[in-house]
Amino acid sequence: MTDEVAQVAAAKAADEAARIVLRERLPTAVVCEQFRQHMQSILADPVFGTLPGSQVSRFQRVLASRKTFP
Repeated sequence: MTDEVAQVAAAKAADEAARIVLRERLPTAVVCEQFRQHMQSILADPVFGTLPGSQVSRFQRVLASRKTFP
């Protein structure tokens, strides 16, 4: 499988997972975990189009500094 095919499949899975999770109107922390779970199940679904060996993981590093609000 080419990188391009894998990227397109992952993007489609991410779009579908986001649609499912955002409809639920959950708190942000819950949304992140639900998104990962839904995306992993979509990637593993043979009907949707699996990506063999794919794994949905947490962020590997924080790119934005955390902020607190008054």
